[in-house]
Amino acid sequence: MARQNQGRTVQRWYLEFKRNNLKFPVSMRGKIKSTGIKNPFHKEHGWNDLHVSFLEWGKSNLATFSIRTAGEKMVGMIRDAYGDDLGKLESFQNEFNISELPIKDWVISKWVHELGFEYRPAQKRYMTNVHEGEGRLQRIKYIDWAFANEINEARWYQVEKSVFKRLFTNQEDLPLGGNPSVRKDPSKRISIVFGQDEAIYKCCPMNKNTWYHTPSGTSPIQEKSEGAGTMVSAFISREFGFGMSNISGTKLKEALERCNKAREGKQYAKPFAANFVHGTTDKAPLTEDPCVRFFDYGKGQSGYW
Repeated sequence: MARQNQGRTVQRWYLEFKRNNLKFPVSMRGKIKSTGIKNPFHKEHGWNDLHVSFLEWGKSNLATFSIRTAGEKMVGMIRDAYGDDLGKLESFQNEFNISELPIKDWVISKWVHELGFEYRPAQKRYMTNVHEGEGRLQRIKYIDWAFANEINEARWYQVEKSVFKRLFTNQEDLPLGGNPSVRKDPSKRISIVFGQDEAIYKCCPMNKNTWYHTPSGTSPIQEKSEGAGTMVSAFISREFGFGMSNISGTKLKEALERCNKAREGKQYAKPFAANFVHGTTDKAPLTEDPCVRFFDYGKGQSGYW
């Protein structure tokens, strides 16, 4: 509540309290007013075929369930039920007071909650009523098949080398990918800006919230934990990409040779940390991209905790 409106708000509450026979009235703020639209997917006042079909679809797709996907499915089921018969479709809309298709998101949200679907914090659980279901077993088989069959899928591109260079690499006369501004002071060097960050990638990431169908107790498959992961620490820049990904082959080898020549006889700025991690304070020769590092995170793992 804004500080300047506190007194006026309390005054309004007091007047409403007096007018309502010394009882606080029920606030309608935040509540959706009834528009007369009836839920055709409801078991009691809807169509049973639509009700059963949508529940089966919803409980089978909780992992990707959302108001948008639910709305698209509902509209698709309604259209499929009537096909090209616009007269029957119009009669259906009149019966349930549906003024237009597609249906508003807030109406879809109201309908799916009436059907028992809830969006709430995900619970870490190992056993569910679908843990060893046929759908999960088929998914495991499909993953193995997908990786083995990927080479046969129509998602690969083959182009001439000249076309590839033009599309995916820098031009030879622009080694940094562009020209400096004409307003740059010729006596100053070109500036290259680097950013650095870390991220942990886990094999089984879990969403904070997920959809459940409460009446039947159906929930999406949740792993017991997020599983093993890898921490990536990297530098990124416009000129060199992710790490030094824009340099490879002979150019990367030459860049490492120049770096190693500059590192000869040099020591790390923090002797204690260098001894703890590397066992020496001398800088060792670089053999790979120094701007990207992978760690096994956790206490005592890969020198990071």
